[in-house]
Amino acid sequence: MKLTRIQINRFRNIDTFSSGIDDGIVLFKGPNEAGKSSLLSAILFGLFEDPKSSAQRLEEARGWNKESLYHLILEFKTNGTTYALEKDFENRSTLLRNVTTGEFWKDKNKVNARLAEIIGFFSKDVFISTACVFQDELHAISSGQKDLRRLLEEKVAGKEDSAAETVAKRLEKKVLDLKRGLDRPAPANPGRILQVMDELRGLTGRREEIAGIVSRLHGARGRINEVADELEEAAKSLELKKQALEKSRLYVKAKERLENLDKALEKTVANLDRLSKADQEIQKIRSQLESRHNRLTICEANLEKHRRAVRAKVEKEALYKELQQKKDLLDRAREIAGACDALEESLRDVPVFPRALVQDLVQVESDIKALERRTGERGMLLKVTFKRPTPYEIETEDGIVSAGDGAAGATLEETAKKEVRIDFKGVAEVRVAAKDRALQEGLEELNEKRGLLKTRLEQYQCQSVAELVAMKERREKTQQELEAKELELKITLGKENMASLGKGVKESEIWSEQVSKVFEEMRDFVISEEELAEREREIRSLCKEVQELEGNIRENQGVLKSFIKEDLEKEKKDLARQMLVAETALEDLKAFEASGEEVVRQEDEVKTLEKRLSELEVERKTLEHILREDRYGQEDIAELEERIESLERRADRLRMRLRAYEIIGEVLNEARRNILKSIGSEVDERIGAYSGVITSGKYDQVRLSREDFSLRVFSREKGDWINPDAQELSAGARDQLYLAARLALVDAVMEGSPVPIILDDPLVHFDAWRRENTRNLLKEVSKTHQVLIFSCHDYYDDWADQIVSF
Repeated sequence: MKLTRIQINRFRNIDTFSSGIDDGIVLFKGPNEAGKSSLLSAILFGLFEDPKSSAQRLEEARGWNKESLYHLILEFKTNGTTYALEKDFENRSTLLRNVTTGEFWKDKNKVNARLAEIIGFFSKDVFISTACVFQDELHAISSGQKDLRRLLEEKVAGKEDSAAETVAKRLEKKVLDLKRGLDRPAPANPGRILQVMDELRGLTGRREEIAGIVSRLHGARGRINEVADELEEAAKSLELKKQALEKSRLYVKAKERLENLDKALEKTVANLDRLSKADQEIQKIRSQLESRHNRLTICEANLEKHRRAVRAKVEKEALYKELQQKKDLLDRAREIAGACDALEESLRDVPVFPRALVQDLVQVESDIKALERRTGERGMLLKVTFKRPTPYEIETEDGIVSAGDGAAGATLEETAKKEVRIDFKGVAEVRVAAKDRALQEGLEELNEKRGLLKTRLEQYQCQSVAELVAMKERREKTQQELEAKELELKITLGKENMASLGKGVKESEIWSEQVSKVFEEMRDFVISEEELAEREREIRSLCKEVQELEGNIRENQGVLKSFIKEDLEKEKKDLARQMLVAETALEDLKAFEASGEEVVRQEDEVKTLEKRLSELEVERKTLEHILREDRYGQEDIAELEERIESLERRADRLRMRLRAYEIIGEVLNEARRNILKSIGSEVDERIGAYSGVITSGKYDQVRLSREDFSLRVFSREKGDWINPDAQELSAGARDQLYLAARLALVDAVMEGSPVPIILDDPLVHFDAWRRENTRNLLKEVSKTHQVLIFSCHDYYDDWADQIVSF
């Protein structure tokens, strides 16, 4: 069974609470006094308490300052079937419903039997001793030991084969049949031994009685004449007392009748007054009711107009908001589309570069620089000194490097790699050429690469490779911006396009104008929501007043229907006449005036005399009977003594049978204890396994007592078995052992069937290391059983598959 939902109303400090519950570990978390303990108790009340019970604990769980008792609903699943258990403690009702099939049960015994099938048992003590752990009560597993022992016996021998409990109950019944009344009173149904003893006492008394009769025969003959004289005197006195008592009774009855008639007359007069007041009140209320009806009719008519106007206003504002959103969206889309157009225009001004072009040109530029360095190391140095002013022109393989008029004494210095030409205008021309072939080849390659670089740069209208790289990067950046804008436009439009969006704006404008026209027609009836709510409250108040006035009319009409004025007037006259007759009768009995106490005293005197007379008559008859029935003798006494001896022997035989039954019961109980021992090792091993996980193997050998369900644990430090309850372990270690014991008992009782395990902050004494071990253990346990933790601490947060906060 796994809880899926809980709903609580008016339980202790929980006014109302509802939450779904998942599988795994569920943490109910909240600060102190938030209601965690109340929620836990509500689950137990929902499962095990009877709404029809008169136990004080049910009243103590009443919601604070609540007139009605609580209402609890638990939903849970088992084997794919969903159930809802509803308990209404105010109406004292229980309902278990199969949500999957629609089948339901209301009878308490049928509900409990069905829950026992679903859970595997139906014992609150077993549940609290195993699967439910209250704070600081981990060690309290002995409260349900009786039901636990029965369940464990069934797990070993089976429900049909295990008859130990049935036989024990039969023996107990036989012992009870024999012993009933011996140790405590049982007058209605005494046991067999007591029956024999009672019969024995009766016969003994009869023997004594007959012996007494024989003895009394001698005195009866002298007493009978005395009794006859006393009887005659008592009879005369009784007759006189009876006559006086009868007259006194008549006086008291006449007085009571007069008082009753007076009260009846007073009541009749009061009813006549009620009739008159009710008629007047009806006329007054009808006038008020007509005024309220008129006001209510006007208010209801205006309210509908106000509601339509408010709805029109809300619709107009919503349409305007929707239209504005569409316009804003259209403007934004147009803005983005314009940006896309601008970016596309920018791309048209920048040529498209082949993918490897820039890389190739960068390589060419690098090669040129390398060739320049290589050829520059093998160049020629030219130095010209002018003797007189002479015009000149110097040209190298790179072109004309210098030209002008050389001044006398001036010196020029230039460099060349392959050849140099010096033209002294009008005087001479000098050519110098290098014959270094390697240099010549290098220069040719250099010129070839320079020409290639220049051609490619001119093709893309660039002055340098750096400019071409910058142009390519600019194009790529622009392309990225264009793609981003196009994506933004697509996201902005969504499933729309520019045309459909524009059409939608126009349609919204048309519809908005139509709604605005309708609104203008109703503008005069527009009021605020607060005013509308006030009008509605006013109508509700008027309706309530009308209902109250109509109720008052019905109440007063009920008074009018309850009485008939003519009958009351007639009754008034009859009562007055009867009072006159009663007063006359009372006056005739004035001589016998007596109070109620005096009549009682006279009655007591008469009863005393009657009793005495009866006693004397009985005594006379007894004496006559004794004298007439003179039939007892010593032989009667001897016969009774023989019967008494027979009964004494029978009583001894019954006592021997009782002792035999008691011995059989002791043997049977020993056998039941042996049955529990047969599962001992399995439970002990599981407790040790769980404890070993929590304590990192320190305490992995544990024994569970089959007598009182106490624990013994093996301490390696002491080399012996110790009692954890005798302060030989810390509070934390003791709690850890009992938590392991509870989990092992759940396994033994449930045999793999899931049941909610409820933990009320049980780890307060655990250190961080063992708390983490416990977390791993509970994670494993939660694969089979749902684990519900109630706490105010944060260290359970990362344990939980679900957190329910208060």
